[in-house]
Amino acid sequence: MPHVAPLDRSELSQFEDKFARYDKIRGFLPNSILTMGRRPNIAAAFMQLNQAVLYEGTVPEALKMMVALM
Repeated sequence: MPHVAPLDRSELSQFEDKFARYDKIRGFLPNSILTMGRRPNIAAAFMQLNQAVLYEGTVPEALKMMVALM
């Protein structure tokens, strides 16, 4: 059981476009983002960092995803 319960997705409707991207790419929305949603500025910054790290640059996206899973 988490120490801080994730919010319901519906409580973070301002991020729905980004959540839809997670659904499309990963097939799910990580609970960590729903937990960070308690501090929307932190959630937004994390999603921006995630975008830069995983979907930009010269390292293949598939390799980045494998490293992220490890």
